[in-house]
Amino acid sequence: MSETTKLQQYKYSLRTTAIAPKNMPNGYMCNDVFYAFPVPPDNAITIENLYLHLIVKFNVGVASGDRIIRKIGIANERPTFTSRFAPNRLRTYNVNLSADPTTRIIDTRIDLSALLKKDNVRTRDFYTDPATTDQTYVYIETPTGGGDLILCKMDCLYTTTGIR
Repeated sequence: MSETTKLQQYKYSLRTTAIAPKNMPNGYMCNDVFYAFPVPPDNAITIENLYLHLIVKFNVGVASGDRIIRKIGIANERPTFTSRFAPNRLRTYNVNLSADPTTRIIDTRIDLSALLKKDNVRTRDFYTDPATTDQTYVYIETPTGGGDLILCKMDCLYTTTGIR
């Protein structure tokens, strides 16, 4: 066997987080903004890459002009259910993706790595510290909501102190 000369400072961990409701009403996007949280591994140091695969089917009752996804991006904190605020660090792409006229579906893949703040890898804890701002959330904005989330898959590459 040969020994490698490449020095690897940290180990990498690939983590996939997916939201794929079995029943459409469970995946209903009732608001115009949707947040998803990719769960970091234990001992995460940084988040290096984030790739998103998103499939949304809009309801028949949504006007054809509103069957779009305006923005996709990264936020650093989650909103509460009773407040409507913009996160302190919100970076988005104006994608303006329109749904297919016959199927009412948007199926897109997008690389969000350029929007990341690499050290926002804190694990979410709803109960002890809900006001944390050093996390990474995927942010999706539509004009009115009214879509059924079929798939929201996030593939993330993290540097860690050890692979778990």
